[in-house]
Amino acid sequence: MNVKKIAYFVGEFPSKSETWIWNEITALLQKGFIINVFSRDKKIPWNGNDPNSIVTKTTYRSKYFLLKILKSPLKNIVNSIKIIAAIWKDVLSDTNGLRGKLQILRDLSFFLSINEKIKEYNPDLIIVHFANATANPVLFNHIVNKTPYIIKMHAIDVYRRTNLFRLKAANAKKILTISEFNIDFIKNRDSDIDISKFIIHRCGIPLNGYEFKPRYENPNKIPIILSVGRLARVKGFDVLLKASAQLAKKKIAHRITIIGYGPEKQALSKLANVLGINEHVEMMDYCPPEKVKEILNSSNLFVLASKYDEEEIQEGVPVSIMEAMSVGLPVISTKIGGIPELVEDKKTGYLIEPNNPIELAEKIEELLKMPKSELQTIVQNARKKIEIEYNLDKLNEELLTLFDTIT
Repeated sequence: MNVKKIAYFVGEFPSKSETWIWNEITALLQKGFIINVFSRDKKIPWNGNDPNSIVTKTTYRSKYFLLKILKSPLKNIVNSIKIIAAIWKDVLSDTNGLRGKLQILRDLSFFLSINEKIKEYNPDLIIVHFANATANPVLFNHIVNKTPYIIKMHAIDVYRRTNLFRLKAANAKKILTISEFNIDFIKNRDSDIDISKFIIHRCGIPLNGYEFKPRYENPNKIPIILSVGRLARVKGFDVLLKASAQLAKKKIAHRITIIGYGPEKQALSKLANVLGINEHVEMMDYCPPEKVKEILNSSNLFVLASKYDEEEIQEGVPVSIMEAMSVGLPVISTKIGGIPELVEDKKTGYLIEPNNPIELAEKIEELLKMPKSELQTIVQNARKKIEIEYNLDKLNEELLTLFDTIT
């Protein structure tokens, strides 16, 4: 398939946490592709660099979307009937509860309000990250305009079956996902999904932006243990704080730096206070990528203590771990989701059981005392792993090859 014009559908753009989408779009623009973004929400003010005018060219849901729909009432009635006829059985059999059905109605109205923009742009291909509600307008567009599409699945949209998943998967040209674990998970859970459509396509990072500068010696009087991610239960920041309390009891000098924003911020601050470890913990809010790199380069150890949350949601393959491995930071994480495909225990990093602060504290203590020769082997292996499997340039070349196979 001769792909020149691509439309990206996203739930929120730009996103503080989904930086891989921005990186992927930027790389494809550099390859000469024409790209437009269609986003349901714009939740953060954007004042970052945008040399390709990605944000200014993005189509967002208008506050006046109903008026846009009413401009072409007959056409939108016909399109609505066509979509409803195609999906109604799956709305009844493959949609969770009233909320899921209302989401479909919301996304139908979003699609109808931007349909003329999509037709005017006339993309050769649509790419949508996440198979959840973000992919609903993509399915509706396929029903009406027949535009081929690719879905890339990550974590929450894998472990919690999304609404209309059967239809989305059946109509997609290909479904990419970031780990072998994800494919096995869907294969074992969903007998109605054609698993042959699935391809492993990792998320990656632009390696030219991450200089390998391992710090075998500790120039800090107090070792800095860094953790980066959205402040959500699945990230296990509470486990890290409890591990810090264990280290403090043993009088082991350390400082925890947590970078991120999210719903667990207050709970984590309260926990640090209850544990009496405020002097050991610095909680920073969202930081732009360049600031994160700066802090990575001044830290001694990276920890992401991911765990199952109450809804049994698991991790995907966190980009923050890739970033730490790429600059030469030793990494400790957990045996959950797709993480073991990135962090191979005692080869590219260290793995512990999830939700085990005592084991985490012991592993941190072990690494802080580890000989330089052993650390050197680990961090060099980790960098090679990123260069071979999580290098954004290589992954984008794989994406271009995939475009050629789509018919």
